Amino acid sequence: LSVTVSTPERARQEIILQTSLARTLLATKGFTKEVEQAYERALELITSVGEMPQLFPVLRGLASYYVLRSENEKGKQIGERILELAERLDDVDMRVEGHLVLGENIATLTSVHLGLEHLEKAIALFDPKRQRVRRLGLGSNPGVVALIVSALFLWMIGFPERARKRAGEAIGLAQKLEHPFSLSYALFHYGLLNLWLGNFQIAQERARALMD
Repeated sequence: LSVTVSTPERARQEIILQTSLARTLLATKGFTKEVEQAYERALELITSVGEMPQLFPVLRGLASYYVLRSENEKGKQIGERILELAERLDDVDMRVEGHLVLGENIATLTSVHLGLEHLEKAIALFDPKRQRVRRLGLGSNPGVVALIVSALFLWMIGFPERARKRAGEAIGLAQKLEHPFSLSYALFHYGLLNLWLGNFQIAQERARALMD
């Protein structure tokens, strides 16, 4: 590609390569700067040729990268871009993802209550019956993530029973969706929440279910 004349098709091919490279580096090296560089190069290419369908998965990949590196200010900015894109395209699934990303990052950065407001919006918008376009292919279902993450934040602001109920809803949704990765995510965080609640037997049971 480095010796190919610059065209929209060439840019599209490099975006796919850079995105694939980022995911491969995640799997082999973890959340390193090389991953960020690959995603940022893809984002640069998308910007240079005008908005392309690959914009959302690149933004969502960067959002996950920043959350897991605790770079929450950068994650918040990406969440805002996802939400802007969702509004422009009138895409409900993108709105769910945008509110999810913003909620996680704002709750960590500045205000748990404000972060929860975004997570509640994501939960309200998510419809398990709606056929989603799998733009990413991997990762946990956003409806499950919004439920379980909001449960952890509810515990943090002093609502243990609401937190427990919300986490149970996340488990139920993951089972209904029959999506193993989402169920694993929900089981792990449900177990963590029960450690915080002092329900050690339940935490142990969820840990065993997760191992299975």
